[in-house]
Amino acid sequence: MGKTGDASDKQSSTLIDTALIISLRPHTQLELQKLLGEADVNSVVVADTDEARAAIAKTAFPVALIDVDSLPLTQVLSLLTDLRRLAPRSELIAFLDEPHFDTAVQLVRRGAVDIICRTSDDLRLLGPRVATAFREAKQRGDRSQMLRDYSAITEDLLYRLTDTARRIGELKAQLNSGTRGSGSPASPTDDYVSVLIVEEDGWLSQSLAPLVSSSFSLTTVVSGGAALDRVSEKTFDLALIKESLPDLPSRTVIRSIQAQCPETLVMLYLPPSRGKPGRIDRLEGPRVTTLVSAFTSAKQLAERLAELQQAQVARRRERRYLAEFRAENYELLKRLAELRKRYRERGESDSSPGRSK
Repeated sequence: MGKTGDASDKQSSTLIDTALIISLRPHTQLELQKLLGEADVNSVVVADTDEARAAIAKTAFPVALIDVDSLPLTQVLSLLTDLRRLAPRSELIAFLDEPHFDTAVQLVRRGAVDIICRTSDDLRLLGPRVATAFREAKQRGDRSQMLRDYSAITEDLLYRLTDTARRIGELKAQLNSGTRGSGSPASPTDDYVSVLIVEEDGWLSQSLAPLVSSSFSLTTVVSGGAALDRVSEKTFDLALIKESLPDLPSRTVIRSIQAQCPETLVMLYLPPSRGKPGRIDRLEGPRVTTLVSAFTSAKQLAERLAELQQAQVARRRERRYLAEFRAENYELLKRLAELRKRYRERGESDSSPGRSK
């Protein structure tokens, strides 16, 4: 005979071999426990609807038996709705004293997968019915775990493949650098950085130009409108925008640039004025990072641009390696996308218990 217990007992947070009995009638509790025990099915009893909700929310019971006639029908229907939401993989079996068609229809509509009546021959089949549900639940769990493991392996494999492609790209770049002379990049544009400066007086662009290497291309415009025109024509790596512009609010210009060119690093600067230092901030969506808190000369910015250049070059190479990997492995990635779709569909189908025939 299977073990019995009460919901107040300390139970494991996951009782995959235990059925939940929901009944307010002691004689029905004992009857259901006896029937399940004869099929070597463990059971836990709760005698309160709120306690039943709490129990099934905490524990993955494969089966919940609901003694319908021990509760008002409205409470049973509400309980079924909540249990189906809390535990979509649990089989909800309704137990009736007498067969009643209208009641059975309502129970099934609310999530019951089977109806067992005390006055019919179905009662002797309750134990085997629940035991079968346990086996099916275990099989669904095993399939779901296998699919999760398989998905994790494919994701890890894809990561390793893309990382290998990146490393191969870096090795190719080093080999090309050695054959073409020290310092030659793998691509003529790898180290090239285009910078858009938006200011009306030319102070920053004139001061910055002599301080940066030839790998920087500086483009200066005198208004926010002109900046948006340039951005629509070309993608810049960096954008330096003065806080005060003659035509548009600088924040409006920044939002427009970020919307059009998410890959552009955008910086907002306040120039020094009347002996007071300015400030340079990097803007990434709503996040603001201060690059230079006391901005007094273009040299401070030039030093930070060298760091930003390295980061931008690294991102550019990563994108190029990834694009090459996608081009070379298009069919593999297509098959992987199809597999992911099938995995999601199978996971959704496995989330609901099969109805009894």
